[in-house]
Amino acid sequence: MNKPKIRIKGFEGEWEEKLLSNIATITMGQSPSSLFYNDCKNGLPLIQGNADIKDRKSIIRYYTSQITKTCDVGDILMSVRAPVGAVGIACNYSCIGRGVCGIKTEEPLLFQCLIAKENKWDYLSAGSTFSSINSNILKNVVLRLPPFQEQQSLASFFRSFDSLIHSTAKKIASLKQIKAASLQSMFPQNGETKPKVRFKGFEEEWETCELKDISVKITEKNKNNEINITLTNSAEYGIINQRDFFDHDISNKNNISGYYVVKNEDFVYNPRISTSAPVGPINMNQLGYSGVMSPLYYVFRVDGIDKEYLNYFFKTKYWHKFMKDNGNTGARFDRLSISDDIFAQMPIPHPSSLSEQQKIASYFRSLDEQISLQEKRLEKLKQIKSTCLDKMFV
Repeated sequence: MNKPKIRIKGFEGEWEEKLLSNIATITMGQSPSSLFYNDCKNGLPLIQGNADIKDRKSIIRYYTSQITKTCDVGDILMSVRAPVGAVGIACNYSCIGRGVCGIKTEEPLLFQCLIAKENKWDYLSAGSTFSSINSNILKNVVLRLPPFQEQQSLASFFRSFDSLIHSTAKKIASLKQIKAASLQSMFPQNGETKPKVRFKGFEEEWETCELKDISVKITEKNKNNEINITLTNSAEYGIINQRDFFDHDISNKNNISGYYVVKNEDFVYNPRISTSAPVGPINMNQLGYSGVMSPLYYVFRVDGIDKEYLNYFFKTKYWHKFMKDNGNTGARFDRLSISDDIFAQMPIPHPSSLSEQQKIASYFRSLDEQISLQEKRLEKLKQIKSTCLDKMFV
């Protein structure tokens, strides 16, 4: 078939087969000696392999003072070493290392055409240790492209799509920055009794209680395996169904009678530390149903404070100092060890007014809803673009 399934109105006729070497200049990358790598930016940016172009743009991780093969701003970059096929655009005048080729062309649609084909290059690759595409194979690749005017229209269409995707991603990043800044400014810093930013009408100093004053530890066991849904407390996603997180059950459903029951709106502390959760995450179960969790977790139920406010308090770094001062990693470098009695002494600052607590929670909930809406929009745009790439190219 020499015609795409979906076409821009006004264009007809078959697409023409073109040899890649006839419509582009291909430069295979060559890595400089590691002796010439620089940590500082006193050399040319160096682009190496699939990882450096996976986001459609050149990701600069190294610089080199030894000039080997180069590419110009706007050149197409393609990974030719395992995994093969990733396509991006050079953002700088750069050196291209082994595993990358630079492609110069006057064909306005070649970049999108290569993206449409990027998951189909394995059949061209060779090599027993790892897959790769050599220059001879690449130069003899045959592509189908429409006449120049149709190429321009299609390229313009995809540029508009990319602009929508970029602006949506930028909006998500901006909203997340606003949330991060608000988490820092709308809660008191250690040693302070008032936050820097506050809703109008509230002036009183905040109170501080200990976690044990507003919570009880939950040790209710899952008798007779009455609940068969195992939950996971993720630093990134919060409390979610274990099957959704791992795509399969980690716990043995026949042996979870000793797990703790976690009801909706219960809080869970996971002692596993990570870059995004340096003292482990605390999250509230917002799934709307109960599940069970390993006794390794600390499960607690709160009263006397707005639960949603407390959930957002645990998104701040305020409580991290207490955990670091009173816990230790011990033999398990990936877990923070802290006794239940000490954990329950964690100081919890909060407005004396329930109304102010609720306003703070409502503000952050609104931000989260906006972020979620934009993330869904971004995912939808990417899906539509993927479908267009599949249907609008031969």
